Amino acid sequence: MLERVRGTLQRIDGLTAEIDIGPGIALAVALPAYARVLLEPQAGKHVELWCRLTLEGQAQGVTLTPRLLGFPSRSDRDFFELFTSVRGLGARKAQRAMASPPSVVAGWIVAGDTAALKSLPEVGKKLAETLVTELRDKAGVFADLVEDPDRPASVEAKPGELSEVHLDAVLALVALGESRSDAERLIERTTAQHLDGQSVETLVALALASRSAR
Repeated sequence: MLERVRGTLQRIDGLTAEIDIGPGIALAVALPAYARVLLEPQAGKHVELWCRLTLEGQAQGVTLTPRLLGFPSRSDRDFFELFTSVRGLGARKAQRAMASPPSVVAGWIVAGDTAALKSLPEVGKKLAETLVTELRDKAGVFADLVEDPDRPASVEAKPGELSEVHLDAVLALVALGESRSDAERLIERTTAQHLDGQSVETLVALALASRSAR
């Protein structure tokens, strides 16, 4: 079983990353939507992705085509396995639906926040309710938890805490391998140097650029 892929990220086309793993060899690795945002600033750099190999049938049901999915961490891959255990949520649909980091999506599931889940591509009212019903007791291990271990971290900022956008940017950096404390420092420094109101994608890109410039 193919566990991980390490190599140079050549480019990202849509939701597919081209990873150069050796002389004359490049792999096409499908990415969940949130991972594209994380990896785009890493073009030309060495990356590591945790993999899941799937076999997809053609419409005629005769030929099976292998398809490699890649995730920034083992935990992200494990959450994807759980996410796609829900009936009607295949790998391709889940790949597009995961536009937010797994820890955020898991938090919504544990909190029963169907409104937030419906904001994800491909997720309607019925699927959001099914995700909560089937995964609520299983998703907690993937969610960011606050002091009460049975309650998911709130995405609504309190005075002195990170805003929702800043929290998502921190979680994105953590998914890329930064420690939580380093990710928070990077985002705090980035927001201090740039005007507020930036998107998650812009904050992550600016934070990574500032780290590389050090």
